Amino acid sequence: MNVIQSKYLKVLRYIHESGPVEQTKIAHKLSLSLMTVNKMVNRLFKRRIIIKSGKTSGKIGRRSDLFTFNPNLYLSLGIDINEDRIILSAVKSDSSVTSKKEYFFNKDSERLESADNLVSIIEKYFNIFIKEFSLDITKIAVIGIAPEGIIDTANGRCLLGTHLGGIVDLNLRTRLQDIFHLPVFIDDPARSVAYYEKRHGDGYNIENFIYIYLGKGVGSGIVIDGNIYRGFMGIAGEIGHIIVNENGSRCKCG
Repeated sequence: MNVIQSKYLKVLRYIHESGPVEQTKIAHKLSLSLMTVNKMVNRLFKRRIIIKSGKTSGKIGRRSDLFTFNPNLYLSLGIDINEDRIILSAVKSDSSVTSKKEYFFNKDSERLESADNLVSIIEKYFNIFIKEFSLDITKIAVIGIAPEGIIDTANGRCLLGTHLGGIVDLNLRTRLQDIFHLPVFIDDPARSVAYYEKRHGDGYNIENFIYIYLGKGVGSGIVIDGNIYRGFMGIAGEIGHIIVNENGSRCKCG
C-alpha cells in the first residue's frame, strides 16, 4: 500500500466511524491539509463510495456538506452458530439489517462432530441464505462469525468449540476464507455484542463497561478506554470458565 492509498484508507475509515462529518473536521482530525481532503472527498463522492448526508448546523455563514459512507455499497454477513442452530444476517455499513434468518439443524443429518462438518454446514446455510433473500453476492465485502466457545481472535482460531461438537484448535478463519474468498473475522458472541454496543448501541458514548452474555454459558465482553479488552490469550471475560464449586458439575469444556 502506497502513501496515497494509505491516506484514502484513513479518510474512509474516519468517515465510516465518525460520519456524517464535514471536510474541515476530517482534515483537522487526520492532520491533513484541507485541499488534500477536498480532492479525496470529491473523488470518493463521484465514485459513490461516500454520499452527502445533510449540512452542518448554524445560522451564520455558509453551511458545509456532511459526508457519510454509502450504506448501499457493500454488505457485511454475520454468522452466529452453536450445536443447535445457525443465524445469518446481512448488514449495511450503517448497521441496519437488510435480512436475517435463524435455521435449526436436523440432528439426524447435521451434527457438528468434526471441523469438516462444521465448515460444510456453514457453507450450506450461507448459500441457502443468499438464495432465499436474493442477495447480490458481489456486494458482500466481509464475513464475521461468532461461534460459542473459546476463541483466539487474533489468529482466527476456535481453540475449543464447547457448543460446536467439541471441536479443538480449528483455524476457522482460514478454512472459511478459502471457501468464500472474502475476509473473515472471528470472535466469541459476548465480545461481538459488546463491540456492537460500543459502535452503535447503548455503549456508544461510554468508554468503560461490561456486557454480560447469557446463553448456553455465561460470558462477558469487556470494554476499557473504548476498546475490547481481551486479556491473556484473548479469553478475558469467560465467566463460565470460573470454578464455582470444586465438586460441582463438570463444564462441557472439561
